[in-house]
Amino acid sequence: MKPIQSPLEIGDIRWYDHCLEVGFPWNRYRSSVKRQVHERGSVPPEVWETDDRRLIARKIEQLICDHCWGEPLHFHPDDPWAVIGEVEAGDLSEIELLVDIEETLKIKLLPDRMFGALLKSGWTFGDMVTYIEGKSASCSQGDTSKDSSLS
Repeated sequence: MKPIQSPLEIGDIRWYDHCLEVGFPWNRYRSSVKRQVHERGSVPPEVWETDDRRLIARKIEQLICDHCWGEPLHFHPDDPWAVIGEVEAGDLSEIELLVDIEETLKIKLLPDRMFGALLKSGWTFGDMVTYIEGKSASCSQGDTSKDSSLS
């Protein structure tokens, strides 16, 4: 299954069209991402390997929908976080998304500069799920109750 690509990299929007304001370039960016997700088709649940990973992925997808795309979209573990988390679009919804992930899943994400370095290295949706899975596990060590925010 092919991961989605940045609309900036595949030519659906030109670098010099890219700007911080909502408008025509943003609409093309958004249309490109949605088109790629719909053309690819559904992401089989087994790509997440475990029910816990799938549950974390679905919870994050809901938050991504709420903050970024405005409709339910399912992402593959190999999809770049910079694209699906709207980091490239830069309209601050990506910050609201990260804050909501922290609050909803009751975890603390990486400091901004460390997160930025991960994004530049090609961090994926699967990497985010793995990171959150590890943070959730470390937060609940010593606690025999399951984290209700993931159910």
